[in-house]
Amino acid sequence: MSMPMSRSVVYLLVVLIVLSIVSIALIATIPRVPSVTTVTMPITIPTLSIVTVTAPGAPGATITVERTVTLERTVTVTAPAATPAPTVPPLAEWLASAAAPYKGATVKMVTESTPTGLFIRDVLAPEFEKITGIRAIVETVSWDEMFRKSISTVQAKAPDYDIFYVEQDIVAQYGYNGWLMPLDDFIANPKLTYPGYDINDIFILHEYIYEGKILAIPFESFLKIYVYRKDLFEKYGIKLPEVLTWDFVKKVAEFFGAGTREPGVYGWVAQAAYHPCLFYEMVESVWPTFGVQYWGITNGLEVTFNNTCGKKAFRTYVELLKYAPPGVTSYTWDEVGAAFTRGVVAQGLMYAEFFGTIFKENPAMIGKYGVAYPPIDPECYRAGYIGYFDMGAMGINPYSRNKEAAWLFIQWVTSKENVKRIMENINTVVRWSVLEELADKVDAKYGHGYFALVKKAIKERVFRGAPPFPFHLDISQQAYAPLHKAVTGETTPEAAVDEMAALVKKILAPWKEKLGVIPPYT
Repeated sequence: MSMPMSRSVVYLLVVLIVLSIVSIALIATIPRVPSVTTVTMPITIPTLSIVTVTAPGAPGATITVERTVTLERTVTVTAPAATPAPTVPPLAEWLASAAAPYKGATVKMVTESTPTGLFIRDVLAPEFEKITGIRAIVETVSWDEMFRKSISTVQAKAPDYDIFYVEQDIVAQYGYNGWLMPLDDFIANPKLTYPGYDINDIFILHEYIYEGKILAIPFESFLKIYVYRKDLFEKYGIKLPEVLTWDFVKKVAEFFGAGTREPGVYGWVAQAAYHPCLFYEMVESVWPTFGVQYWGITNGLEVTFNNTCGKKAFRTYVELLKYAPPGVTSYTWDEVGAAFTRGVVAQGLMYAEFFGTIFKENPAMIGKYGVAYPPIDPECYRAGYIGYFDMGAMGINPYSRNKEAAWLFIQWVTSKENVKRIMENINTVVRWSVLEELADKVDAKYGHGYFALVKKAIKERVFRGAPPFPFHLDISQQAYAPLHKAVTGETTPEAAVDEMAALVKKILAPWKEKLGVIPPYT
């Protein structure tokens, strides 16, 4: 028996097939954009198929049967266009454009005559001027004169210098007195800050934040560490203990003596002059290793450095001087660096900034020095930091007439490109990415292992900057005088520490009344 299908149903199915094919064709004709995705999608199209079956009782009868067929089609689907990552122009190109409004201006900086300061003066400043048309004058002077020039300028509200060298330990006093212009607005301004600058890469930036404001940008940093003649230690079979102690240091000093074991080589060296350097050596480098930290001043402004351990530390310091070169009682940090440059001391505490000078002025010393954490006194030291993390930064005079140009110069000096050059040439670094990239290379070049020690020290947090004292200069410019009496033998180390304590208490009295307490140290 025949079972014919309605013609209307057949027409409907045909229409559906045609519409599906047209849709596919229309999709295929849509113009493509660069960002497309091609996928295979199953499209189900109902169609008809006539088959012949044998119906019961009616052999050979034809029956119309509806079937569903699945067709595979390739469909082009347009994806949303991806937003391209912003292109960061080369630093020199960006600087030339950003500096256009300030072309012809002059930026003047006063800085300590450190190896980094000289590199900025002789190399980076001329390059900046060539790129931007902004003249950059870098005046390099002694540490003492640098402070005098900076402070007298800002106290007079004068524009004589646009950029000051800002040592880490003084930033709180500068901030308290309003002697630096906060840089936060400049940093947030895309017209004035290079898009690839990455300020968070500067791993010591937090040391220059005062009351939530960034006051300066670091361009050099260095630990004050134990440095020793690796070649001489190997020659005489001297091995560093796992934990370096002052007892070990004394034995080594006695072994080398005053130039007796190795001709012309002394067993110890120190910055023991009648100068603030003597004060800094004690409060930043020696006392912490005897457990007297943060200058021996509590956050309630009480004096504690004249305790038993504080006095033991200064006696140890004075006793070691007999193994130092002649004239050590007039040595500042510069003379200590010079002694290591000449190779005339077997061991000592040294600001690592001098590695740049040592290897430049006396290449014969490359590979002859090793480094370690400062020694501790196990009876007094229990925990906390053991050494000083010194830093130099660039801050803007609030009375400068060329603040924008000054900020551009600061970025040039502290850019990743130039921090790399400074690390390779001067042995100092302020960016973590550069430290990670170049540490092994520079350590291998000079053979000292210093940057491996820096990475370790940062992770272990055993070196610190000075406490945030707004009365820093009040103390540092006076408190060394009593100590020097013991250095020259005029009095005992214990009596000198007591005299210093009385002086510091007197200095702190008006500050204690004014401030009460200062924020706890971190």
